[in-house]
Amino acid sequence: MSIALAQQIRSALAEFSSASRLLELVIDEGRAGQVRGSLLVEAFAALDALQEVGARDVIVLSTSAHVALETLLGEPAALELSLADGSRERFAGEISEVALARHARRRRPSR
Repeated sequence: MSIALAQQIRSALAEFSSASRLLELVIDEGRAGQVRGSLLVEAFAALDALQEVGARDVIVLSTSAHVALETLLGEPAALELSLADGSRERFAGEISEVALARHARRRRPSR
């Protein structure tokens, strides 16, 4: 890959940042410092109940193929949601599970 192409890819990926999105996964420094900014929230699901601890499942996309997910286990993190008035709602907790579970494939008919 040429240097110019690599720089073009880097600048295109720079546009995808949590600062310009409605959802952000904020991971505290520590062992997870290497992944800060490389994980973008795609979706989340929340489970809330009375007198129980709620859980948030967060689906993230990575802008780097070199993220070591296991280093995130036990790290403090927060899901931040942008509200209509510009403020952010914050749901804090600890990362208790990580997994690779998504694959994409394209199939074209042969000619």
